[in-house]
Amino acid sequence: MVMHIWPMDHNPPHFHILRPGDKKWAKYEILTKKQMAGNMRPNTQILSQWWLKNRIALVNKWNKLCDKKDRMQVPADWRQQR
Repeated sequence: MVMHIWPMDHNPPHFHILRPGDKKWAKYEILTKKQMAGNMRPNTQILSQWWLKNRIALVNKWNKLCDKKDRMQVPADWRQQR
């Protein structure tokens, strides 16, 4: 699987997971991990563990690639859980 954040993408802040071999994909909100769209149903336990480990990096990547008006803050409780 491959994770992408597209430059200058639309709100809400989100990331894409692609599985190129079978053309499956999904789009998830960064803040909530809620699936927004897609035809892939990944293992929720693996996704949850990956998201917990990488969510601050996702916010930082989103902020680097998006328009200034669409930037987001890392929630305070996320910083405490590092």
